[in-house]
Amino acid sequence: MSYRLIRYDESSFSAEDLHSLDGFEVDPAETSVCWLQVFGIRDSMALEELGRRLGIHKLTLEDIQNTDR
Repeated sequence: MSYRLIRYDESSFSAEDLHSLDGFEVDPAETSVCWLQVFGIRDSMALEELGRRLGIHKLTLEDIQNTDR
């Protein structure tokens, strides 16, 4: 999987391509919008790690992974 991290607020915008989640953390005190775009959801272990880091429920992760519906 690869990722694009987009952050924006009323006065700024940034986009950064990531090839791993090493060092990626969400700061709850951050006031800007943080959007993580995920490409190539095929690795279930990596998706589970992403879910753990972001607090995504396992049933929601299953829905994310099953894109045929």
